[in-house]
Amino acid sequence: MIRGEQPMMRRVSIDRLVPETPTGHWEVVSRTVVDGRPLRLQVCEMGTDGGATAHAHDEQDQIFFLLEGALDVEGPGAETVTVRAGEALLIPAGCTHATVNHGRETARYLVLTSPTAT
Repeated sequence: MIRGEQPMMRRVSIDRLVPETPTGHWEVVSRTVVDGRPLRLQVCEMGTDGGATAHAHDEQDQIFFLLEGALDVEGPGAETVTVRAGEALLIPAGCTHATVNHGRETARYLVLTSPTAT
């Protein structure tokens, strides 16, 4: 940005973003809205019986916010948390988690990833 210029807003059409399936995920479509380092925002869909293998983000916190459906997220010690539409799950850096959609409908959710607060 040139000094003195006003920052501009930018509308993003989710349907026009490139769909990806992250490594270690199945029946998942992820579209990255912002990847501006340090903040990353993804719009995701997980089909029935879709999921992600157990993994951790060593230096990043994540927030899952469910828009539709539900996800079962298994954390340390085999603790499983079911997150439903209208709910959020905070996953701190270093927390191993695996995700599965055992529901009857596609789960739609936002994933916000940011550096851990130290």
